[in-house]
Amino acid sequence: MQKVGLDKEMIRDTSRSQVVWMFMLPIIVATTHMAFAYPILYKMLLIFGLNSHVILIGSMAGIVVLFALIYWVIYRLTARVYYSIVQ
Repeated sequence: MQKVGLDKEMIRDTSRSQVVWMFMLPIIVATTHMAFAYPILYKMLLIFGLNSHVILIGSMAGIVVLFALIYWVIYRLTARVYYSIVQ
């Protein structure tokens, strides 16, 4: 990218934006999918005797946070390598 005239700051911003979209889009889609699947999940858990919305929402939020944390660690590693390759 430096060969076509981009400075280091522009290369960093471009690569960060590409990698962020690549890592954030799956989390956004999965969270949206879980939000729409919530009524079905709640009805399925009613069969097993779990009728607490708080537990279901808490566990879903915990899963999203856990995956976001794992994705963040992988993002940091990937962004560093990607930037060194592109530079």
